[in-house]
Amino acid sequence: METQQPVTPNQQIHAPIETTKEINDFTRFTHELENKDKVKLYVLYQIENKKWKRGTTLSYKRLSQEITVPNNAYKMALEFLEGAGLIVNEVVIEEKVPATLIERYGVIVHGK
Repeated sequence: METQQPVTPNQQIHAPIETTKEINDFTRFTHELENKDKVKLYVLYQIENKKWKRGTTLSYKRLSQEITVPNNAYKMALEFLEGAGLIVNEVVIEEKVPATLIERYGVIVHGK
């Protein structure tokens, strides 16, 4: 099982090809959404589909390398995710997204 390593401030992140395709598909799908909702959906998707595990560190720099959103949208989404009990101090603390959030935001779950 692959484990997530924390990202240091100057470390570059290189996504595998299949992840890059998912990011491109996600970006095309979300072009009409507000930026804060793009961040919410992206993080929910990553957690629910086991791409990010408990202990994964989230940062604006890391996220901005994967999807393009302004910093204020990241902060607003982070407040939502902290309120939902999924993230604390930019660290993922849950292994699964609550079913109510999956239903509300239409998160695609692979393997189901």
